[in-house]
Amino acid sequence: MKLGAWLVMLTVMMFFLALVGIDVVGLSPILQDMGLTINITSDATSSSSVANFNVKTSPFWKFLFNTTTGVLIILAGTAVIVGMFARGYDTSLVLLPIIIFVGTLYISTFWSVIQYVQGFNLLWMSAVTVLIMGGLLVGFFWSLFDYFGAR
Repeated sequence: MKLGAWLVMLTVMMFFLALVGIDVVGLSPILQDMGLTINITSDATSSSSVANFNVKTSPFWKFLFNTTTGVLIILAGTAVIVGMFARGYDTSLVLLPIIIFVGTLYISTFWSVIQYVQGFNLLWMSAVTVLIMGGLLVGFFWSLFDYFGAR
């Protein structure tokens, strides 16, 4: 499977786990900064609900579009990316920060889910979780080797 498909799949899985109610350590602060607030109840129902979703009042939006620094970051980033494509540089330089970001978030999510499942004190559930999420991690690294090894 291609690297782009792995990046999308892991990102969607982390969003899904956050919406289901598992406290995804790396993703929760990012979602709050982007304006998505999720209420997680830890009672017998163990449910979650989206409490608020407003991007235009989020700190992320205010930083990017209401400050001079944010607009300069957008312009500089756009200029660098366009310049790299115009000069014929390797596009993996643009993709590498995204890969590192998603990989780091997935590893922190992996650790959060393992700790969550260990709270049930069921060895088989922990083993199945490690098998599924570990297999996804191996597949992600395999696609990284395929993407960067073919260059």
